[in-house]
Amino acid sequence: MGITVLNVTEGCFVPMRWTIGPVSAQKIIIGLDERALVTFQLTDTQKVSVVLTFVDAKGAPAPINGVPTWASSVPTVAAVTPAADGLSAEIVAGVPGLTQISVTADASLTDVPVIITGTLDLTVVSGQAATITMSPGVPVAQ
Repeated sequence: MGITVLNVTEGCFVPMRWTIGPVSAQKIIIGLDERALVTFQLTDTQKVSVVLTFVDAKGAPAPINGVPTWASSVPTVAAVTPAADGLSAEIVAGVPGLTQISVTADASLTDVPVIITGTLDLTVVSGQAATITMSPGVPVAQ
C-alpha cells in the first residue's frame, strides 16, 4: 500500500511506502471499537489460538450471556474450533486466500438480547518452500 505526500517547501511529490506487520499472534482484540480491528496473517502451515475479552465502553470487564458463536466466512481458508465455553478458539489455516472470522455474543444486562459482533480479517498465504520439484522438458537432438 503506498501513499504520495506533497513536499510543500519544494513543491514536489515524494512517494512513500507504508508497510504494516507482521501482527503478533500473542493477543488479538476483537470488538466494536475501530481501533481494535486488525488484519492477521497465517501461512498455510500455521494455526493460532484466540482468546476473547469483553469490555464496556470504558474498557472495564463486562459480562455476556450464554456462549459466543464463532464462524469463518470461508472455512476452506481457515477453520475455527471454539472451546466449549466459546471464550477461546483455535484457528487452523487451510488453503491460501482471504476470510473473516466472526464472533457474536449477547451483551444484554436484561432479558432483551443485545447482540454484539467482533471480526478478524485473516489472510492465509503459502508457507515457506520445503521441497524442489524438477520437471524436465522433451528431449531433442543436439
